Amino acid sequence: MKDEIKILRIEALHESCWTEKTDNFDVKVQTIYEDFPNMEVYNSQLLVWGKDSKKFIKMIKSNVYIVNTFGEELKLINCICRRDNTISDIVKKYQGTILSQYNFEGTEYWKILIKNNVIDKFRERLEEISHIKGFQVTDLTSFSPFPELTNIQKKIIIKAFSKGYYSFPKNANAREISKELGISPVTFIYHLRKAERNIIKHYLNNAW
Repeated sequence: MKDEIKILRIEALHESCWTEKTDNFDVKVQTIYEDFPNMEVYNSQLLVWGKDSKKFIKMIKSNVYIVNTFGEELKLINCICRRDNTISDIVKKYQGTILSQYNFEGTEYWKILIKNNVIDKFRERLEEISHIKGFQVTDLTSFSPFPELTNIQKKIIIKAFSKGYYSFPKNANAREISKELGISPVTFIYHLRKAERNIIKHYLNNAW
């Protein structure tokens, strides 16, 4: 169906944009929110973290102000950006919905929802302003906002985490936690490994 919604994953190098500057700093920039008040500019709220976050923000300080600071390496900023020749503007014009977007080592990573019948035109426009490193289209059924865990898997991994099973050194071992849950250590390990596998699989499928 032409109007079918797809998930589009993009990796792009956007020259002459502040995002390419992330290659020169030890930072990662995550888009939290975008608003388009008019046809000229858009407002973007960004989470910037890394040991060079302060230097990076100083470099892009034009039209940027810090909303909150969470220690030396984590900052929430608002910035006003021109819309022309930006990927954000293309996403807006083709009525895409951003699921996630971040910038790291000079590359923009996008995951958006978009209608199937505009993907070709979207890509053509994207190629005009950036170098595309990755462009993947998948069905909406491949996306899940949460890992699929059974009730017992949830119960066991929450208990393991709260008891310090993942601390180093461990604050509790499998035998101690399984006894508290009223199950055998073998059953505990079985469900815990299944939960871990599902969480890792979900992360790898939906990381960007």
